[in-house]
Amino acid sequence: MNIQLGDRVRYRKGLISIFGRLRIKEFSETQEGMVCGVRNLSMARVEGMLWEKGRRVYLVAQHMQDFDKVPEDFIEEVIPMKREYVVEK
Repeated sequence: MNIQLGDRVRYRKGLISIFGRLRIKEFSETQEGMVCGVRNLSMARVEGMLWEKGRRVYLVAQHMQDFDKVPEDFIEEVIPMKREYVVEK
């Protein structure tokens, strides 16, 4: 999946941090937001599952108040941002 900054994504699960541990959060409805950044996981444990360190997670903003951390395999749909630039002479 080719995900770039500014793309809109839809997802039903994300990662949250509780007391320094990552947990998987399942949302009751499909969430939609804009990809605003990319991070690599520094923790290897997520709810008892062993994930490889350095796994890529996307920072997705919904209302520009906070970010959801969404691994690539949790993303259901990518809506690419229109990358048409008009330059006037």
